[in-house]
Amino acid sequence: MIAPDGYAHSDTAEGAIRVIDIGQLSYRKGRFDLIEIAKRLCPEIDGLEFVLVGGGEVEFFQKMVADCGLSDRITFPGMVDDEKFRLLRTSDIFALPSYSEGQPIALLEAMAVGLPIISSTVGSFPEVIREPNGRIVEPGGIDAITKYIRELAESKEVRERMGRYNATEAQDKYSIASTMTEIGEVYRTLVSG
Repeated sequence: MIAPDGYAHSDTAEGAIRVIDIGQLSYRKGRFDLIEIAKRLCPEIDGLEFVLVGGGEVEFFQKMVADCGLSDRITFPGMVDDEKFRLLRTSDIFALPSYSEGQPIALLEAMAVGLPIISSTVGSFPEVIREPNGRIVEPGGIDAITKYIRELAESKEVRERMGRYNATEAQDKYSIASTMTEIGEVYRTLVSG
């Protein structure tokens, strides 16, 4: 559930910032990039956590993270269904640095719970993510993503502003009611045209 102010407030420990990504654990989804970013940022930002949700080679990624000494900062809950919205609602930033993508539902779900978004310029992301609601970078833009996660981690005000915008945008444009209205308009145009 979206908080009354439209922002999904984290239930992590005081001062903790949780970055979440949902999708297959693979190169194509930018998961290696997020691990590299965590290696850069976790030593300098106390309480920064990464939650990488999805199936695939979970054990491979867990071992890689353990070898980096970041098992306490990067977690892999695996495939989740019932837990997905709880994990989104208890996060602070949604990152989706994919190299190839269409329009993932997880992006819209993150918006619906009021998370600021950092994503790449692939697929339809540029149609959904703009300055008011997130940051968008070229695929492989590790330096830019690092910069934007740092910016959002350091500013609760910016996270909340983007989160409120996303919650409103998701309700206005991507809810079942608004989608059904748009489909109805298309049918009316086709029948009358």
